[in-house]
Amino acid sequence: MRSVAIILCLVAGLWWGHTQILRAAGSLFVNNEPPVKSDVIVVLGGDGSGHRILKSAELARQGFAPVVIVSNSGLTYGHTEAELETDFAIQHGYSPNLFITEAWESGSTLEEASKVVGELRRRGSRKALIVTTVWHT
Repeated sequence: MRSVAIILCLVAGLWWGHTQILRAAGSLFVNNEPPVKSDVIVVLGGDGSGHRILKSAELARQGFAPVVIVSNSGLTYGHTEAELETDFAIQHGYSPNLFITEAWESGSTLEEASKVVGELRRRGSRKALIVTTVWHT
């Protein structure tokens, strides 16, 4: 009976602390170094707030790469996420010429990464800046 109580306490502790544990584990993969000049900037899908697309556009405007590939995860009311993100950035004063919108659909980060890597290879890109959020790692 005592071992069951210990196991239940451990499970409860992991459940309540899982967010902090996952964030700490994810932070091991975060590169906090300043961005470097690259062939392309890739903004990953899944950000409904617009922070990623605006950050990627600003990096391009600062000269870190000539173009932003806007990844896509799906459709919303008949529009790709990439189209909506690009329109959002244009409304915030960024040139439409900065963006390449992709129409692929992906159901997971792994699937999205696979499509991005394929596109980078197709373009012959050797260095890319990936714009995402910390929790997305």
